[in-house]
Amino acid sequence: MLKLAPGRLIDNEPLDLFDYLDGVVVGSGVLEDRFGRLRQRLHVTMRGALKGDRLALDEVLVYGDGTEERRQWQLERLAGGAITGHADDCEGPVTGSAAGGAAVLRYVFRLRIGGRIVPVRVLDRFYRINDRIVVDRARLSKWGVKLGELSLVYEKRA
Repeated sequence: MLKLAPGRLIDNEPLDLFDYLDGVVVGSGVLEDRFGRLRQRLHVTMRGALKGDRLALDEVLVYGDGTEERRQWQLERLAGGAITGHADDCEGPVTGSAAGGAAVLRYVFRLRIGGRIVPVRVLDRFYRINDRIVVDRARLSKWGVKLGELSLVYEKRA
């Protein structure tokens, strides 16, 4: 169970996604279909290692039905707040940017549906709530049609 610790509220302070993900971050959330119906609950644990402007991120997702996914991310911080990288189950590059108290990542994810793998576009938006809490909203789409949305609340561990 995610137990949220109080944090200092932040107004207009930038979100440095790389610094935030360096170390251990845990989160819980829900996956909704395109009609807003709950499809899965999930828990996420991420362990990041930041070296300069490069972040290696190990992500483990455990769904309410007991299934587990593991994903390896390699991200790089570029000039002007741009972000680039890749993940082991993404097609092509991960691109994004950070500005103000938010960050955005875009990528094509190979989603397993039944026995098939379907490439879907993901728009992953991160919003800083305070110095320990970040909200993540990810929109999944195919050919411009919304398939679902993932909503997570993350907490940075000390």
